Amino acid sequence: DTDMVNLFYAEAVDVVNYLIREFGVERFAFFCRNLRDKKDFAAALSSSYPFGDIQQLDKAWQRFLKE
Repeated sequence: DTDMVNLFYAEAVDVVNYLIREFGVERFAFFCRNLRDKKDFAAALSSSYPFGDIQQLDKAWQRFLKE
């Protein structure tokens, strides 16, 4: 439904903002290039950031939100 779609996009924007603010735009660009080059999400994430999986990213983002 529309509310869920809006929530998804709001969270996605916030996660991207978190990644750029905490790790820089260059690292985010590297992550995006990995995705563009067909690296699966988990591999792109772990090669670009200090997260072993999406759950670790989520925990770090949740901590960031509480600060």
